[in-house]
Amino acid sequence: MPRVVRPGYAAIAVGFLALASIRAVQGAPVWAVVFVLAAAANGWLAVRAPEEAAESRPAPMPDGDRVRRSLDRQQTSARQWQLFGAIGAVLGCGLLFVEPPLAILAGLTGLFCLFRARRARRDVHTLRQLTHAD
Repeated sequence: MPRVVRPGYAAIAVGFLALASIRAVQGAPVWAVVFVLAAAANGWLAVRAPEEAAESRPAPMPDGDRVRRSLDRQQTSARQWQLFGAIGAVLGCGLLFVEPPLAILAGLTGLFCLFRARRARRDVHTLRQLTHAD
């Protein structure tokens, strides 16, 4: 059976080897050894990582109570992420006048929170479809 090489692990191993060579040239042999060990571990994972099952069975449908509990948690999560996003936007606007670099960071944090809120709303939509399917 031919071996399958995982490109992700192989790329990380090559990156660690590059870091090891840089550290060796800079005169940090301890860090070079650490990065060589990390490269070796990722190289081993590149050829030995377990493969996903070729034939996977569909997951069983969860019961109605479990879906409703998940729906409640996701609705709460969506509201919390929306609140965090709004707080990040307000902080970003306020910090724009005081400390502009922090305003950029607050704005990015607010955008991330709104992205998470959008994902939580999508999950809520999916879970509502499951509860109506019961």
